[in-house]
Amino acid sequence: MVEKKITVRSHDTTQRRVLDRATRKRRLTRQLDALEKDNFQDDPHASLPQLAKRLPQFDESNESGKKRKKTRGDHFKQRFRKNFQALLEEEVRK
Repeated sequence: MVEKKITVRSHDTTQRRVLDRATRKRRLTRQLDALEKDNFQDDPHASLPQLAKRLPQFDESNESGKKRKKTRGDHFKQRFRKNFQALLEEEVRK
């Protein structure tokens, strides 16, 4: 019979790999170096044209003021418009 090859990862999922102090420190420094390298990349939107208004801005200003959503009167005119019968009744009352 042919035996199946068992991969190392699926061999035993309950067994955890025990690392010594030096290996843990090497892994940690490698991960931190990767994060530091990632921090000093160029702005991804630098080459894009400045016409698009909805691009996220990567500036250091921390504005915590509340931004109020601007509403237009057209919206309320459409939403609360009166039907023809209501307009006729209003004219009769005047």
